[in-house]
Amino acid sequence: MAPAPQHYMTKRDIANDLFRIITNCDLAYATKLAVLEHVLAVWPEWSGKFDRFVRANHAVERELDMRRVSRTEYYQYSKVPDGVRYWSKSALAAWADGARESSKRFRFEHVVPRSVIRSYVLGPSPYKRGSSESWQGPLKSISDTRAFLETVCLGAIILRTEDKDLEPIEFSEDISRWGDMDVWVRYREANARRNACITVFDLATGERVVAPTPAAIPRYGAYSATVDAES
Repeated sequence: MAPAPQHYMTKRDIANDLFRIITNCDLAYATKLAVLEHVLAVWPEWSGKFDRFVRANHAVERELDMRRVSRTEYYQYSKVPDGVRYWSKSALAAWADGARESSKRFRFEHVVPRSVIRSYVLGPSPYKRGSSESWQGPLKSISDTRAFLETVCLGAIILRTEDKDLEPIEFSEDISRWGDMDVWVRYREANARRNACITVFDLATGERVVAPTPAAIPRYGAYSATVDAES
């Protein structure tokens, strides 16, 4: 077997290096920030940015059939183990109807805003703290760092119209309780407060992770209402 390219890193490598960098008292805050920003960009796109995540299970097969995806396309997808795991219903429908212009129709959305993660991991800058003393971050080990990234650093494919409903919603959960917090809180609040119609599926399980409020369902239209009735 040929050796892996030198530029290739596993998620374990990334978590290991990130932890060692953010806990290194000899490194400048700006250096730590640059590395963290790169990790926050790369981690949620690890398995693709606008690629479908499809596994050959009954829930996903049913979901694909609802959206008139051809059996050939399903076969091709079922052979690919990776891709973006979380998709909104509207994005799924647009994809199945032939929309492939990812930059025009779709948005790769960071479920927990990067600014929230950045503030938690690194804390305020030395300038804002008014001190150049080293700041002790909340992540205490490499395994802790990886678990944090796996739990919090998620991406979802949604439509740009759905993104507009999310833009004004702040992340209201306490990220210091990241092991128990609701990472989808912005989506639920957008549905509740802005009467949005965002439904998000976990394509690894076929389950909904976010559903709209009953009052918002009529905004789906006939096709989506049929999908709801069949699922």
